[in-house]
Amino acid sequence: MKFQTPTDEKQTFFFEVPSNLSQKEVQEAITKEAELSEAQRLDDPRITSNASVKVADSTLGQAAEVLDAVLRPPFFRPKSTLEVFADFLETTPKNIVVISKAYAPFKSKLIRYALPKVFNKDSGYQKTDIVYQLDDDIVVSLTKGGNEMEVIPIGPGKTTKIPVSFLTGIVKGQGKMVLQTKSDWGGFYLICYCKKGDEDFVDGFTEYLENWVKENNFYKGAKIDPKGNFLKLNDYTWNDVFLSPNVKKAITNNILDFFKKEPIYIKNGIPSKRGILFEGPPGTGKSLSGKVLASKGLPAATTFIWVTPDDLRCSEDVSQIFDLARELNPTVLFIEDADLFCVDRGYDRKNPILGEIMNNMDGLVELHGVVTIMTSNNPDIMEKALVDRPGRFDVRILFAPPSEDLIEKMLKTFFGKVKTKFNFSDAAVRISGHELTGAHIKEIANLSTIYAIDDNSLDTNDIAIVTDEHVNKAIDSALNLKIRAGVNAVSKTTAGKGPKNGPVAAEMPDMPKYVESFQKELQQALECSPQKTEEKTETSKPKGFITAEALKQKTEKIEDNLNEQTIDNNSGEQLSCGIKLFLKKLGSNKEDDKNE
Repeated sequence: MKFQTPTDEKQTFFFEVPSNLSQKEVQEAITKEAELSEAQRLDDPRITSNASVKVADSTLGQAAEVLDAVLRPPFFRPKSTLEVFADFLETTPKNIVVISKAYAPFKSKLIRYALPKVFNKDSGYQKTDIVYQLDDDIVVSLTKGGNEMEVIPIGPGKTTKIPVSFLTGIVKGQGKMVLQTKSDWGGFYLICYCKKGDEDFVDGFTEYLENWVKENNFYKGAKIDPKGNFLKLNDYTWNDVFLSPNVKKAITNNILDFFKKEPIYIKNGIPSKRGILFEGPPGTGKSLSGKVLASKGLPAATTFIWVTPDDLRCSEDVSQIFDLARELNPTVLFIEDADLFCVDRGYDRKNPILGEIMNNMDGLVELHGVVTIMTSNNPDIMEKALVDRPGRFDVRILFAPPSEDLIEKMLKTFFGKVKTKFNFSDAAVRISGHELTGAHIKEIANLSTIYAIDDNSLDTNDIAIVTDEHVNKAIDSALNLKIRAGVNAVSKTTAGKGPKNGPVAAEMPDMPKYVESFQKELQQALECSPQKTEEKTETSKPKGFITAEALKQKTEKIEDNLNEQTIDNNSGEQLSCGIKLFLKKLGSNKEDDKNE
């Protein structure tokens, strides 16, 4: 095929230039290329391979190849990344095999921390540079320079720098591969390039890397959150939390003894996992018990993962957190406020988080060496297939309001830094019976001290002297706030017990004072709802009779009013659940009413 080479010295060529070439190097390369003779251009294989082809007989592809050679001389036709990898692997691009290995996001930091450390004499693996030969005088490295570093924690108060990304050649003996890392929202990936027949070399390196990570995992035995941040904990002990002897015994038997006796359980066919629900009113010590476990309450090698509702925004978050617990076992997985995302499917059917939690707690993938603890203020609104099914929750531990003896013990502890001139037993008697929790009792102690300071009831060293008057005033203040710890708490330490029977309003969670009117309206609607009778006529309807449709409209109006109020998220969600539970309880009556 005959062609005319360009002769215009001002002709402009458009081409890709590696980003790490300086402007001077680029200009020198262009100048050198412009000086190439026509004979040198004719040596290009794109031209020689089509020299015998007549223009009339040429295909579009052949014509385009020759035109490409004329307008884009060899230097200006940059190699693709795959072609550069092929040169390093001493093969052709078509003979390259790409192997991608996916990992959970939490492993990203671990693997990037490990990669620089696995290249040593003991492993035999050596990293090497991958270069791009632009010209006899110009060589570009694809693996040197430009590596951005990230500072990560590797322990409480300890940090180190790791590469944000990684690209290198790896050599061991006759084996070669190219390793590249990639991260996105869905996970972390190792992308390995090798020539056909060297797949075993890739498998051998990744297996060595994974074993190194497993043996040097800085998360194992640590106290962390799901993002890999190390928890900053105070020095809590069991003396900091006031629990009844039965609760302490249940925690010891089902958590602490579990890890000590795990090998014995396995030998006797008992699953090496445990599901525990901490249930009870707010302020009774559920979360504080978790802090004690995380601080010093577990064997040294046990990993503790603290999970809050903010960590569980989708089902993928759930699966990744449980995978992390499996990876770091023995593990205590402590999940706060489970009633916010494990609501009964009867009034929240579209809840992928709940489904993923149930699947991970008792599904195809075992939870060997993992104790899952969840806390709940309102277990009655939780999914029964979760809380009442053995295999998911094996034990339910009730954190009830304290007894009179425990209240007296709390008062003596909370008043430890001040002088007291009142009878602790008398104060405990007055507090008991009002379902006040440890949090309320601590507030009574603080208020009493504040009242003493305000009255200038101080000794010569300005230490408060608390009297009966101050304590009684603080107790009255706490009772007048009408903040109660739950409604008719019922012990459910035995799996299989359902919620108690009784008025629906009594089962609804307690609300702040400014939504009490909504509760009263619901209760009023319940009292006016029709009772089932063998015969119902228009004349026999009791005064205040309300149809199912009217009842539905009434509750919808209440929910609309609630949405217009400025209330905290937890209270709003709990009230909404209470309304739905209320309608669910009346379901059978509503169908009969519709027929009327």
